[in-house]
Amino acid sequence: MRNLKTIRLIGIIVIAAGIMLFSGCATAPRKTAYPYEYPSIAATKPDAPTAALVDFTDKREDRSQDAIFSETPVTLLSKALNAELLAGGVFSKIEIGSQSAGGTRWLIEGELQDLSWAVPNHGAIVKTAFWTSFLTGGIGGLAYGATETPVFGRAKLLIRVVDRTSGKALVSEVLESVYEERMAKLKCDTPNTRGRVMTMALKQVLLKVTPLIAKTLASSGSAP
Repeated sequence: MRNLKTIRLIGIIVIAAGIMLFSGCATAPRKTAYPYEYPSIAATKPDAPTAALVDFTDKREDRSQDAIFSETPVTLLSKALNAELLAGGVFSKIEIGSQSAGGTRWLIEGELQDLSWAVPNHGAIVKTAFWTSFLTGGIGGLAYGATETPVFGRAKLLIRVVDRTSGKALVSEVLESVYEERMAKLKCDTPNTRGRVMTMALKQVLLKVTPLIAKTLASSGSAP
């Protein structure tokens, strides 16, 4: 009888732990840094133009992820965009957060319209994990959690590059990307997973921005 009670207790603990993992509750209270893969910047081109980069307007509808991370998505975007443009040799220097940087002809601004994470049928996955664990004493739930599911990161932004000498926007485009990764269901809803798929989607978008701005500057006669 005592062994039976012990087995049931272990099963209950396994079920509870599994549900916490599936629902994203088993996370540390400490906030997580966005794991963005910043490019190395060996040296900037001294003859390249300079620019001012102001914080993008946050137009996201869903901001529920923000409580998990140690910096705002807009701050992440500014740092990442600055690094990608400098690494790509588009500008020699970028003043972040300033519209009045002396001698800067180009102003970079825009909107962050989406930066999110998603697992298809996430609610159904959590329910299935619970009932499978409940009916099998936890063993079935762990086996179910080891199977894979797609995890998506989405990023969408409006990028504008304004020629301050004329006040005209030479670039005004909406760019977006969806990044997909497959992983075990038990790991699909952790802060690290959310951060990774979202920043990978953001990087894919920013890798489109660099050649777009470089081409625009070249056509305007401002590229080195």
